[in-house]
Amino acid sequence: NVWIWGMRTLIGGMWFEGSLWKLPLPISGGLQGWTGQLAEHAAFAPHRWIATNIFLPYLALINPLVFLAEFGMGVALILGIFVRPFAVLGMLFTLHLWLGLYRHPGEWPWEYIFLVFVMGFFYLDRAGRSLGLDAWMERLFAAPAEPEEQPWARVAAAGANQCLRFDSEQGPPFASR
Repeated sequence: NVWIWGMRTLIGGMWFEGSLWKLPLPISGGLQGWTGQLAEHAAFAPHRWIATNIFLPYLALINPLVFLAEFGMGVALILGIFVRPFAVLGMLFTLHLWLGLYRHPGEWPWEYIFLVFVMGFFYLDRAGRSLGLDAWMERLFAAPAEPEEQPWARVAAAGANQCLRFDSEQGPPFASR
């Protein structure tokens, strides 16, 4: 479906663009700034504690992981490959942002809910099959209804038939004489 492909590609472009300002060279200033906002505006005290005591002090380790995750989501959605696992990752990332920026005065929390639903739609609809590499992989690795339809099964069956044909007077083809 062209519409699903278009939506998947645009959301993939959004994740890809979002990953670019998180390039770990060595630590992205943008990610550091927004992680500080998480520490200040999270919806719940445990989330604020995690942002303050784990994310910020260990940002040098977390930054490359965030970059790779968002870059991977972008590429996966644009190419339509491994869309379902990356859609789940996208939902988790977005829920984290929703909870972390829930009380931020400049953020509208519902935008994150909409993105969770879009990523959930990609998961449920298996959106990688709409003009994506997931469709190609599904055709490539799909098991046919009957094993005889597999090319390797035909070759193995032909070889087995050849081995079983023998003249009763001469014995089996591999028998020692």
